Amino acid sequence: MRLRVRIGCVLAAALTLVAVPGGAVPGGAVPGGVVPARAVPPPGPAPTAAAVADFDGDGCTDVSVWDPESGTWDVGRCAEGPPNGGWIYGQTLHGPTVLAVPGDYDGDRRTDLAVLDAATGTWTITGSATRSRHDVQFGLSGDLPVQADYDADGRTDLAVFRPSDGTWYVLPSGGPSFYGVPFGLADDIPVPGDYDGDGAADVAVFRPSTGTWMISRSADGQVSYQPFGLASDRLVPADYDGDRRTDLAVFRPSDASWWILNSGDGTVRYRQWGSPGELPVPGDYDADGRTDLAVFGNGRWSVDLGLAAVLSPAGVPVPSLYPPRTWR
Repeated sequence: MRLRVRIGCVLAAALTLVAVPGGAVPGGAVPGGVVPARAVPPPGPAPTAAAVADFDGDGCTDVSVWDPESGTWDVGRCAEGPPNGGWIYGQTLHGPTVLAVPGDYDGDRRTDLAVLDAATGTWTITGSATRSRHDVQFGLSGDLPVQADYDADGRTDLAVFRPSDGTWYVLPSGGPSFYGVPFGLADDIPVPGDYDGDGAADVAVFRPSTGTWMISRSADGQVSYQPFGLASDRLVPADYDGDRRTDLAVFRPSDASWWILNSGDGTVRYRQWGSPGELPVPGDYDADGRTDLAVFGNGRWSVDLGLAAVLSPAGVPVPSLYPPRTWR
């Protein structure tokens, strides 16, 4: 069956608040290298980031899946859709080395179909604005995709993290050339996000060996360190409190619990949502500017908004394909 989901504005269930002593500790030396100078976004209020997996630009995360075997993207838009309740959105290249890398590469606030051939470093992007397709060679075999908006222009930039030397390589959409940022170690997990609220994604890593987040803030060039989570947790950083800053967050597969460190007041929110074995797929499913808790398993979506579960075709949920890629 195809799918359609319509999600209205309803209040999420209350989450438990737990006080956290202290906060992020300003760092000195950069873990794994020195951050070179790079462009600083212009002053002013940070723009509201586009929702993940928002294929129609209505500000709402769409229930959507990507089939790695066929390259098919299947989308059930959260606001409007065809009478039969679902539709095949499009098809991209596929193969054993192809990864889906969704993002808003053309700046129209709609998610574009995009894939990366990890073997060749070739990005193939089909823009939602013009439906034109273009290929870009960026990266090497073994690099991890970390696409995000690093220059605060409202467009997703091509970017990779190279575990072999702990370096981030970013190709800004505004051009004219790429830059490299040594930050992290081979075993670190890249977790880019706008942690300082300046509209630009910050280079950041999670170190499983210590459970520590290390963030290089684009606003002031400083590095912050924050222990939060376990090596076995799935990392789900996002803006859960609506302050336009990415919050540190983890999903614990053993008991399907969510732990969120609010960037606004430093408190921790705890919520059990989902079942062991399900995949976390957080997104803004009601378009209120705050990320909602959601899980996916066996074609079933369950969003923490007091709604009935939604079924979808088989595939990989698109929200899980954004860095740090909870699907792996």
